[in-house]
Amino acid sequence: MPLQQNLKMMMNGIVMILEEMCMLCLFLG
Repeated sequence: MPLQQNLKMMMNGIVMILEEMCMLCLFLG
């Protein structure tokens, strides 16, 4: 189903953003 694929892509994007935020926190901290 296209909906499931879309959800998967969205989750991937969220994980990428969280990882970037964690890297920034480590960098600044």
